[in-house]
Amino acid sequence: MKKQFKFFYILVAMVATTFLGGCVKEDFDTPPTDVPSYDPSSDSVVTIAQLKTLYTGVIENDSITDNLTIKGVVVSSDEEGNFYQVLAIQDETGGIQILLEPRSLYLHYRVGQTVYVKCMGLHLSAYGSLIQLGNRNIAKLSEITTAEVSKYLFRDGLPTEVVPVTHSSASTITINSDDNTYVRLTGVKFRNAGSKVVPSSDDSDQAIVFKDGTEIIMRTSSYTKFAKNILPNDTGTIYGVITRYNDKVQLVLNHWGDLHHFSFEQPLFIETFSAGLGSFKSYSVLGAQAWTTATYDDGCALMSGYASSSRFPNEDWLISPQINLTGRTDAIMNVYQAVNYVDGKWENIQVMISSDYDGTSDPSTQGTWTELTIPNRPIGTSWDFVSSGDISLAAFANQKVYIGFKYRSTSSVAASWEIGSVSVK
Repeated sequence: MKKQFKFFYILVAMVATTFLGGCVKEDFDTPPTDVPSYDPSSDSVVTIAQLKTLYTGVIENDSITDNLTIKGVVVSSDEEGNFYQVLAIQDETGGIQILLEPRSLYLHYRVGQTVYVKCMGLHLSAYGSLIQLGNRNIAKLSEITTAEVSKYLFRDGLPTEVVPVTHSSASTITINSDDNTYVRLTGVKFRNAGSKVVPSSDDSDQAIVFKDGTEIIMRTSSYTKFAKNILPNDTGTIYGVITRYNDKVQLVLNHWGDLHHFSFEQPLFIETFSAGLGSFKSYSVLGAQAWTTATYDDGCALMSGYASSSRFPNEDWLISPQINLTGRTDAIMNVYQAVNYVDGKWENIQVMISSDYDGTSDPSTQGTWTELTIPNRPIGTSWDFVSSGDISLAAFANQKVYIGFKYRSTSSVAASWEIGSVSVK
């Protein structure tokens, strides 16, 4: 009997120890929140606008010598790569960029984080008239080094929501005072809807169009995670940071998710020619030249009757797979293209459609083909890609169609036609 009681007491003690140990472990697994704080009482805090008045137009030979401090909230994020080694902060008077060597700044300086910046020892300069704060490297501004960041930047409190200034027209955005500030653009669409955000290997400018017809450029880095996303076709709201390059106002996105109220409806059909001619087939009616591909626009279909310093007669078709418009009464198509050396002979560059083509025969003799009207075509004398705008396919509602790009050249005129993408929705 005593042995049984002894065992019972031991068992109770073990259970109690386990229970208490579990409670202690739970406490250690939930550490208290570390809230950063900074006391600026010994600093001379000035507004961002006041600091920017110290910039004289050239990088200062001497650093800022006064004990000046600015206070602002972070409005930029490098999480998706559109900002790089730069932090944009704003206060009630405007914003400024701070050049910083560390990467992945968003891990420590999230949008809405209050930051105090001690400016003594730093320099002011400008890139494309956009005033920036950083270190001086001979005659240009450079990043504050990783080792020095803690000397100049101090977080205060936890991130809070940043309320953007809303604009429904580009005319209300003011250069200088709106630089590096967080904004909300309403009732806007992309002029080159249906094309890639960054069509080539270089940074891209895409026009955002307001309902009143005014425009602002959306500047996007080729290194951002959403560089090859497709610009939506409909109207929505965009959040971002206003920057500038000289007299050109620009918007920079923090995240692809900052595009709101766009439907992002998946196209009924899309081809970007990133892997050869993709789903399209070429048919050569005349001439030795044929549709091929090139690396322009991050991949495109290319046709030219010019070869070996001569022009040759050609007729060549690039034909889509069958596209089913059953149940669609208002389908639209968008073509992103460039045309050069057309010499005014636009009849040699035609976008065609057929509902009775058999999909394999010579399109010059089989099928009834109708030329489509292109709302916005290239100027015909450059390599610049432009969006066609919305090409209506309403006349072919509820039908199954083929799209044909018909190219012709002669011994005197041989244009170059590049097609970066084709989409139907």
